[in-house]
Amino acid sequence: MKTAFFKTFVKSLGAAVAISAAFATTTNAQIMKNVLTVQQQDMAIIACLEAKGDLAKFSKAIDKGLDDGLTVSQVKEALSQLYAYTGFPRSLNALGTLQEVLDERKAAGKKTAEGKDASPLQRITI
Repeated sequence: MKTAFFKTFVKSLGAAVAISAAFATTTNAQIMKNVLTVQQQDMAIIACLEAKGDLAKFSKAIDKGLDDGLTVSQVKEALSQLYAYTGFPRSLNALGTLQEVLDERKAAGKKTAEGKDASPLQRITI
């Protein structure tokens, strides 16, 4: 009885090791590639760097995000939403840095998608 249990346990353990070995070949980059789009990854990086206050890396992240398809409106909206969490001074610095990046892109002749403006709130009457 104990021998049958032990054999089953060893087979199960072997299968678990084989499965974990198969998953171990998958890198974190491959997992993230399947979870978030490039634009979503860029937006997360932009948000983190804004919160951190690292303006040098932040400007590079904005430039990369715009190159990867983010619109100016999307970045502005994200930065506007972050001020409640990161503080008004960091948000103002971030918006200023965004403007600098946009000016640099314009001077370099890079295309930058503006995106749609936010739609106005509509009053609902009941």
